[in-house]
Amino acid sequence: MAWLCVTAVTVVFSRRLRQARRAADARGSELETTRSHWMRHGAETDQLVSTTLPAIARQLKAGVGPDDALAASPAPTDPYLRRLLHAFTTEVSASVLETTKARAELDEARGERNRWTAELEHLTRDTLPAAVALLREGSSAETVLAKLEWPADPLLRTPAELFVRELAHSERRSAAAQAASAKALSRVQAKTVAMLADLREMQDRHGPEVFGTCCAWTTAPRSSAS
Repeated sequence: MAWLCVTAVTVVFSRRLRQARRAADARGSELETTRSHWMRHGAETDQLVSTTLPAIARQLKAGVGPDDALAASPAPTDPYLRRLLHAFTTEVSASVLETTKARAELDEARGERNRWTAELEHLTRDTLPAAVALLREGSSAETVLAKLEWPADPLLRTPAELFVRELAHSERRSAAAQAASAKALSRVQAKTVAMLADLREMQDRHGPEVFGTCCAWTTAPRSSAS
């Protein structure tokens, strides 16, 4: 009986020992698999961060499309890293497109500013002085506007045309005022000369004693006229 008990205990212990060894071997294999997986994951992460992502960023900045950039790059085996790679490529591609669009708009704005500055300089230095000279010579506003070169930008052309029309109107009013003043002065001078002639005629007809000294000043124009 004792031997039988010892044999039974030995058999049970051997079975438990084999089970424990198999469990330990399985855990060791699982641990090795996990360790290998993390090592591979670390290597892929390092390659992704240090090599793949910078290379994709350079390609996208050079004008390569996101699909072509992804096709030309090694894809990680880890699903999380693949999703990270796709998300990074999509975001960088969108940023590159926005940056390119902003640069194009900036270049366009700079070109427009340069054209506007050149037109403004030409307008103030050449066109407006020539327009003023033509208007003072007697040209009409329509003639001046048709003869000279004006800016293409409405923000400059509209006030310039308004200036020319207002200046032409002012020149016409000034010329009309000068003509009216000259005409009125001519009429006054004619009346003055006529009155002096009448007074001299009356003085010659009736003699100086009729008018006395009040009209002695009339002799001065006679001497000046003579």
